[in-house]
Amino acid sequence: MRIISRDSIFIPPSRQRKVVVPANVSALAQSLLSVGLLHPPVVVHEPDYNRFRLVAGLTRLLAIDKIALQETFFYCNKQMVTPGEVPVLELAEALSPAEIALAEHDENVRRTELPWQDRVAALAEIHSLRVAENPKQTRAQTARELAGTARAPTQRHEQDQISAITEAMVIAPHLDDPKIQKARNATEALHLVYAKEETAYA
Repeated sequence: MRIISRDSIFIPPSRQRKVVVPANVSALAQSLLSVGLLHPPVVVHEPDYNRFRLVAGLTRLLAIDKIALQETFFYCNKQMVTPGEVPVLELAEALSPAEIALAEHDENVRRTELPWQDRVAALAEIHSLRVAENPKQTRAQTARELAGTARAPTQRHEQDQISAITEAMVIAPHLDDPKIQKARNATEALHLVYAKEETAYA
């Protein structure tokens, strides 16, 4: 863990988690003041831009911002954190874009589950990045990597990930369609995509 300047942290618009619940930010801010921060936000250094890009922990970062506005401090790992400072865990710069995306996905699903739209986009991005690195990459290989981040990976979990990636690759190109976006879950979205494509080719 290290403490860096808040101004040095860049929040990319392409983050996997698109929606943050304000009530969760407020509740976490109160928790930080009471018991401190247990798990700092995760960043990766971008030396070309002289900044740190946020990989995971937007809710935590916003809670820290909220505390800073109160001009007070909190603790992380027994270290005092003052306004304008953020404790972070830094990923190795040598990680590939796919590995960083995998790390972000793992952080997100271990906390509050991603909305299905964000999860579909994340899975499609992770597999596409892996294919860009290795054109022979299969969905089963990507699924195996994702399953490996689970606390107790099983063959069934790996099969579920293969199905999820296959669905994601079909749905992701249609996520800008409001009708698809409003689906209750990925399965319903998949059926809507199939119906849309059948109409287009009819």
